[in-house]
Amino acid sequence: MILDKLLEYSLAQDIGQTADTYPSTNVVDHGAANAAVGLMTEAYVYVDVVEAITSGGSATIDLQFQTSTDEAFTSPVVLYSTGALAYTLWNTNAGPGGSEGVAAPFFFKVPLGVLRYTRLAYVIAGATTTAGTVNAGITLNPQRNRSYADRVNFTN
Repeated sequence: MILDKLLEYSLAQDIGQTADTYPSTNVVDHGAANAAVGLMTEAYVYVDVVEAITSGGSATIDLQFQTSTDEAFTSPVVLYSTGALAYTLWNTNAGPGGSEGVAAPFFFKVPLGVLRYTRLAYVIAGATTTAGTVNAGITLNPQRNRSYADRVNFTN
């Protein structure tokens, strides 16, 4: 997977936080209002859990892909949301991507309707998350290969 620093939303961003909404560290400027992101070439948002997310309670996390006409996101528009998922799902391959899950990492296509600026928002609810870091950004070529254990013998 090829990554671009200018298309990075989060780099080891700490999401071990109290219940609230936390925007990604970085905002991506697509250079024009009503940017045609993903029209000619599909673009994907990736989210990779670097450090396992923990909680002393029943925390949930809703990952939102937001867009806005201004960099301050005074009126953000949510184009994609995972919905509130138990924090434990973000550490497994059974997460929001179905069989792929965030721990795999998780990918989704950049939705149509992007305005000039985009960011991610991590909405933590229910309880405090006590640890967890994520990397996230935009890529044109998501990593989709699967790793398998060495020296596995298959029998009928």
